[in-house]
Amino acid sequence: MNCAPSFKVCSNCYASSTTAQPILTPRPLMKELDEMEKMNANLSAAVEDVSLEHVKKNEIVKHNSQETGLRRVFVDFFCHPERLTSQVRELNATIRALQIT
Repeated sequence: MNCAPSFKVCSNCYASSTTAQPILTPRPLMKELDEMEKMNANLSAAVEDVSLEHVKKNEIVKHNSQETGLRRVFVDFFCHPERLTSQVRELNATIRALQIT
């Protein structure tokens, strides 16, 4: 069994099957568990920060109609090019109609 490279743990965490005793002593094991808890807390904090930023950005985008329109154009460009072509034709027709009047 190989342990993660970021942990300073032996590559074989258990002794042979005849003794079935862990090679790690309680002190190193506790040290590694504490380090893992710290890493987990840091990771949780980072995930929370990213989630909050994502929620904030979604609120900004949801309330900004121009951003919503740009997002639709972006999606249409990659997923529905025929819809984007149709919208461009409609806009050209509207501009021509406004220029004539």
